[in-house]
Amino acid sequence: FGLARVEFERGALEKSLDLFMQGLELDRLVDPRELWSDHMMIGIVAAHLGRRELVEAQLRAIEGSDRPLVLGVQALLAGCVAHLNGMAAVSDEQFDLAVRRFAGMKIRTHLQFALTEWARCTADPTLAAGLAGVVGELRRARITTDDVISRIDGLITDR
Repeated sequence: FGLARVEFERGALEKSLDLFMQGLELDRLVDPRELWSDHMMIGIVAAHLGRRELVEAQLRAIEGSDRPLVLGVQALLAGCVAHLNGMAAVSDEQFDLAVRRFAGMKIRTHLQFALTEWARCTADPTLAAGLAGVVGELRRARITTDDVISRIDGLITDR
């Protein structure tokens, strides 16, 4: 998983996807209950590669869970699918839902993923710039997860 994340951060998307897929197979043997993180990362990388069917497959793999964390991941992947289907408003709604869920759970890493993907996928360049700014502030610990929601609300109100 760690090497796959490094490759993703380096922009080696195909290699990253292959490593995440290998990790998924290993994790199926070790801890099947926690496969949501594998599916999340495979879905995000697949979205970057424009592979809508693979993102949809990852979303289907985690549907039916009532765990709050998995519900956030479902919204994140649904936002990616909507973006790939050209449904900008639905994509923004799903990413907003993912951000709110992760912020409510105070999960910084997933919150950063959701904000970053939303900024990459939104059709609104002003919103994209604002989201990128929020990600930067969150990474530098200038704002808390609680602050993110008020920042997002401000960005949405300004649209």
